[in-house]
Amino acid sequence: VVADQSIEVRVTATSENDPVKNIRFIPAEYEQTYDSTNVFHPNFVSSIEKFGILRFCEWQSEVFNTYNPIERDWTKRTTLASQSQAGDNGVALEYMVQLANQLDAHVWFCMPGFTPQNDNDQYERSFATYLKDNLEAERKVFIQWSHGTGLRSEMAPKMNKISGIFAEV
Repeated sequence: VVADQSIEVRVTATSENDPVKNIRFIPAEYEQTYDSTNVFHPNFVSSIEKFGILRFCEWQSEVFNTYNPIERDWTKRTTLASQSQAGDNGVALEYMVQLANQLDAHVWFCMPGFTPQNDNDQYERSFATYLKDNLEAERKVFIQWSHGTGLRSEMAPKMNKISGIFAEV
């Protein structure tokens, strides 16, 4: 592989019972020190370790896109087992928490907007519970109500509801 050039991998056949999985590309200079439990490239980590707060709103992708809101369903979120970490649902929360714990950094998340079809608090409650169970206790959590929505009066009760959920958990 040549630096600064893209590569393409095509799987043209695989077994339905034992499909190809866990494909990784390791730069030659890290081949001897590669640790499969640390998913973040050392250069990436060193470039952000100076920041005390990690704002993950962009990593959460369409989860907070006001103009194209996704269904707020915890069971349909990106997980470690998802095919991609670059889809409409963004990066898995597990990776965000792993990075924050690794860097001893505080976190800033966006909560997706409520939609008429899904106005329950299941997503926020599950999100808060995951943070409580997996984020180091010393980390502070900052929550932003849906990216780019502004402070409209109809959102105040929903913002209070989310604040209450995180305080409860």
